[in-house]
Amino acid sequence: KKQEFDLLMTIGQCGWMANIPLSLTKKIKDDYKYARVLLTSIPVIYSSLSERLRSKDKIIELAVANGISNYDFVDYNHWFNNQLEEIEYFSKFFSVKLKNSETFAEALINNVYFQGVIYYFGDKLPNREEWIKKALIHKPFELQYAKDVIKDNYELVQLAVESDGYALKYASARLQMDKGLIEIAMKTYPHIVFHLNEEVQNNEEYLDMATEALIKYAKEDRIIINRDGIKYKGDEH
Repeated sequence: KKQEFDLLMTIGQCGWMANIPLSLTKKIKDDYKYARVLLTSIPVIYSSLSERLRSKDKIIELAVANGISNYDFVDYNHWFNNQLEEIEYFSKFFSVKLKNSETFAEALINNVYFQGVIYYFGDKLPNREEWIKKALIHKPFELQYAKDVIKDNYELVQLAVESDGYALKYASARLQMDKGLIEIAMKTYPHIVFHLNEEVQNNEEYLDMATEALIKYAKEDRIIINRDGIKYKGDEH
């Protein structure tokens, strides 16, 4: 076991671990102690562990805390019709106890690869609203996976929009029309109006606001406007 463990650590630390052959972990894939150590350096090894270990809350939490993605829980050939269906599917891997754990909530928020963070917060998670706020500040696009009651909550939507204006796209239809939120969104994403509902897109006041914001960005050399459209420097929208 020790030799196999050392080999795995060496391979992982060298960055050669996109996929770990099951045969390579045959002797240690059901060893809890070795699994915990390996997951801190090579989180993708989670998919090669035994079914018994993969179902343990501590193992899952450790994997998430160290950067595992949603897709490491399932076969890559699994087909989903939309993102929400994906999020709902992954939810079944997390126990009620885990969903209501603050350490798990922290791990989800800090994991840049994990989607559906808010969706996985349990109803009995201590300080649940504060965790939701923290998630929306650090990962504003998580608003798209939130329940309608959150998407229509002005305070929560504002937190997401202040972090990234594009997040307003995922707010309720009512809040997409809110002038104050649109103005906040334009500070980081001037042409957000073109991603909102038709009523907003056809509103002359909002269009004028978007034009002024884009001109300001252009003068500050923060965007590039050409035949391909508008591109924000240092941004992937």
